[in-house]
Amino acid sequence: MKTIALLLVILMPPVLMAQLSKDEAAIKQVIENETNYFLQRDFEKWSNTWLHSPTIHWAVYSPNYHYEYSSWEELEKYIKEEFKRNPQPIETELNKTDYKFNITKNAALVRFTEAEGSGTRVLIKDGGKWKISQMTVTKLDEYKVKNNMRLLNWAQGSWQINTELSEINMPWVDSIEKQTCYFTKTPTGFKIKSVFTNNQGNGQWHMWEVKELNITPYNTLLPVFIKAGGDNWIQATMGKAFFKEQQLNIIYYQPENSERVVRKEVYSFDLNGTLTLEGKFIEENGKKENTYKYVFER
Repeated sequence: MKTIALLLVILMPPVLMAQLSKDEAAIKQVIENETNYFLQRDFEKWSNTWLHSPTIHWAVYSPNYHYEYSSWEELEKYIKEEFKRNPQPIETELNKTDYKFNITKNAALVRFTEAEGSGTRVLIKDGGKWKISQMTVTKLDEYKVKNNMRLLNWAQGSWQINTELSEINMPWVDSIEKQTCYFTKTPTGFKIKSVFTNNQGNGQWHMWEVKELNITPYNTLLPVFIKAGGDNWIQATMGKAFFKEQQLNIIYYQPENSERVVRKEVYSFDLNGTLTLEGKFIEENGKKENTYKYVFER
């Protein structure tokens, strides 16, 4: 199939290839204009990028909202009301990348990436000019954020360490006696509390640690407040939390130096029933110092 496609390109008349390139540029300009005029709140110019037909379709999908209009009459009414409610131009840039075109004589399907989401446009050539007939925007990044919150909700409750599956490489710990991890929902986000009993030499020592994950109404993570303590001590510091590939990452900063990273942790959520915490302490020179891997089960 790839060979056939390559032959078609090679055998395509230069005039036709030039026309395709010209159409791609014109289509891309219409798509960019439609977005820019929408942000500028310029109804007339925005309207001129659309096909005024009862068959048009306009949709935006997000885990928190869903807008959909299936005729020019519906869409025109909605946009006019939107511009009236919020007349001020929106100061942002929605850069589109990775354009992919499928163009015929009088119709085109276009896909692209935009602001960590995906966009699709169908355009029709009307009176010799390309006009948008269908628009679909999917807020992929918002779906990822929503899924991250679901992981935290799933983790609520208490978890017991499986010492056989866990590993520790720290000079002040010979082995893990027991550890319980609690995920609790709070009015401002989530709290992760761990209670340890570790073996060292002929004795044991105990400690606790609490990480306060504060979350905005838009499900974004704010700086983390971290406290830890033992029999005769307590310490507090700030950290940073973020999700990457459905894993919760927490970075710890030195209490007296908020720019120096002293520890990193990654929580992995296995929906089959395990929770894994991997961490490491960072030396002054940035080299790995001590590591641990805790595997928890319900």
